[in-house]
Amino acid sequence: GGKMDADASTRGWVLGWLDPRCCTAAREYLRHGSPVQAAQVLLESPDGDHRSVRLLQLRVSRELVEMAARDFRAGRISAAHDAIELAGRCGALTGEARSLRDEIAKAQVNLKLRNDFAHQQVRRAVECASEGRLQTAFRLLEQLPDEGDVRQLRALLEERELRFRHHLAEARRALGDGDAAAAQYKIGERRVG
Repeated sequence: GGKMDADASTRGWVLGWLDPRCCTAAREYLRHGSPVQAAQVLLESPDGDHRSVRLLQLRVSRELVEMAARDFRAGRISAAHDAIELAGRCGALTGEARSLRDEIAKAQVNLKLRNDFAHQQVRRAVECASEGRLQTAFRLLEQLPDEGDVRQLRALLEERELRFRHHLAEARRALGDGDAAAAQYKIGERRVG
């Protein structure tokens, strides 16, 4: 048994020694958990038809499919798409990997539709706010996650609403004091703000 193991080990070393340089680099990337870099090295190699390169591409493809599945489960649709596409360039995708690729493609379409809807809602909210219809703008934004541009727009709308309420309260006080001119001035300030 020992001599056979030694022969197999020597044969592996000799075969590794005869492999193109890209294989060594790709194996190193894989050892460090970087299948994307391993794939790039192998795909850019002029030795792409070499048996060792092809075998490594298949291994890298499997690792990229696993990466795509993890990214997909974590909701990182774009990263999952990139990983599954690169896996497909390294080797033919199996039935399970093809199903994952299809799920990722559907998720990308849904994400694009959600993003388009969000963009449209923000645009409409801005239009409503510029027309002074703050409550309508707030209702449009209620349907969207409170992040990024939506959060900033909500903050601006809340600030405008506070200014409006402040000017309205001042106008009411002025009317209560019998000063119609001051009330008219406060209403004019509200329109400018």
